[in-house]
Amino acid sequence: MTSRAIAREAVLHGVVILLEPVAWEETSLMETILLVDDEAEVVVTAREILEGQGFRILSALNAEEALRVAAAHAGAIHLLLTDVVMPGMSGQVLARQLTLQRPEIKVLYMSGFVLLERQQQFSEEFGGPIILKPFTIERLTEKVRAVLDAKPASPFDRPADPWRFS
Repeated sequence: MTSRAIAREAVLHGVVILLEPVAWEETSLMETILLVDDEAEVVVTAREILEGQGFRILSALNAEEALRVAAAHAGAIHLLLTDVVMPGMSGQVLARQLTLQRPEIKVLYMSGFVLLERQQQFSEEFGGPIILKPFTIERLTEKVRAVLDAKPASPFDRPADPWRFS
């Protein structure tokens, strides 16, 4: 992760005053996350954590609301951070719909129901990584950063099919 210091200047009666540098995380500047969970406490907590790391957060309490929020947002949405199990539409269905509308969006699922030993199986079945609830500040920020920094999947990354002839 790279940090940069920005020197701020203030002009007072025609004199330029150099204020102390302000550090910021270059990687999280201007990245937007759509946060979706049916538990308001989870939304509030995750929002505070991620905004504290410099992310712009759009939030919704269900998948239908998330689709409306995404449609109303003119800018890029870099990450969908969604609960798996919600009333109405599931997080997986939401992710499918949003990736059709915004193919560049990355997805990170959250769940309090997936067992730790089933995380890899879940990721393969649902097509995305998962973070288990409850999570720590460090775990959430590390996982979000890892998903955002991951290179997009390529069909060339898959192992060759030994039964397919070209």
